[in-house]
Amino acid sequence: MKFKFFDPEEEIIVEIDENKRVIDLIKKVFNKYDFYENNGLDICTVYDTRNYHVVSDNNNKIKDENLSENLCFAYYKKHEFLYVEGGWGHHMIDMDVVKEIKDPIMFKVTYNHIMRHKSFVSCKDFKFIDLYNGLINGGYIENNSKISIYKEKDNGFFHIIDINIFDLMNKSIYDVLSSHGDLYELVIKVEGKN
Repeated sequence: MKFKFFDPEEEIIVEIDENKRVIDLIKKVFNKYDFYENNGLDICTVYDTRNYHVVSDNNNKIKDENLSENLCFAYYKKHEFLYVEGGWGHHMIDMDVVKEIKDPIMFKVTYNHIMRHKSFVSCKDFKFIDLYNGLINGGYIENNSKISIYKEKDNGFFHIIDINIFDLMNKSIYDVLSSHGDLYELVIKVEGKN
């Protein structure tokens, strides 16, 4: 089977036997395109952009997942969070894997001066420090990155507050955001690229 992965910078196409496991597909893409995930491949999975489906077990055979040829990478930790590359947030809250997340909430994050946000789904008690450390470990931001909360309204972004991560170590994202308004209007902005 031939698969095309969403990537705004390059065309990512791989062929693989449908009897192989999903993890074999992920490894093939990572090897062919020299990708690396600092958080480990265990956190990586795939999202079918045509069927709005996230693979929750990478040991399943490709053919058993009924994947279309249009995929992108997703990052998933059972019962904790889901992030899908490509900004597919409007579908995420309804996905089957989200039903495994206790009290799921959806929030938006942008980083490195890009105001196009990415949607995350996490459990309600997912801590701010866990998101921050994941972005650092993934190489997306630096350790001393600036964190702010913005309100999105009428296609614009309005600064609300700067955040000191050390004040938030043990606070949940839900508690911090809900104290500033409606989660769907708020964006967590992180600045400081490696």
